[in-house]
Amino acid sequence: MYMSTHTLIGTPCDEEEDNLASLSCHIVDDNVYVILARYPDDDEVVISFEDDDYSVEIVRVTLSPTLLRIEIADTDVFEEENFLEITHATDADNLADVEQTLQNILGGTGKYVSQLA
Repeated sequence: MYMSTHTLIGTPCDEEEDNLASLSCHIVDDNVYVILARYPDDDEVVISFEDDDYSVEIVRVTLSPTLLRIEIADTDVFEEENFLEITHATDADNLADVEQTLQNILGGTGKYVSQLA
């Protein structure tokens, strides 16, 4: 499934929320929020998509300066697709927070692939 957003918002460690790491974006054209989140002690990543929450174990996320690709084993999350590609225009200064957030979310439970220079 293909979508686009203006910016990705990364929170590597929200101390007020028990160190929750979360990455979010708003898909304006579809009025949908996409959120990836994980507490440090959890074995699963929670993906919020179209007002539903899904706990998934097998996640691979690739980040480039203009694209975020989320791949999962379950095809019930992204409208019968096993991937979501989000084109973004996140400011280069904010990509370090996005990258740190993805590393925190996927550490020990998924795979993070960086295509940042």
